Amino acid sequence: MKITEKEFIRILSKRTKLPHYKLKLMINVFKDIVTENINEGKSVSLINFGIFSKKIHKGRLGFNPFDTKKRIEIKDRYAIKFKASSNLKKLINK
Repeated sequence: MKITEKEFIRILSKRTKLPHYKLKLMINVFKDIVTENINEGKSVSLINFGIFSKKIHKGRLGFNPFDTKKRIEIKDRYAIKFKASSNLKKLINK
């Protein structure tokens, strides 16, 4: 089961008594800040939650899945890495 952004905002609004539009703005700003910093090569650390960072997947030679005799070059690419804090790990493993 997953929670959508809309549902997340509804829960936040209920707990904080803040209007939906303000919370949506704050979430969008949060996403922008994380994205900008990761693109600049910085990591974003949220105490007692975790660290967002950028990880490179090195290029390599692979096989064409439709023609296994044909080799293809897979280029370098970046991925987002999230490392949960020890506190968050403890909370979810209670």
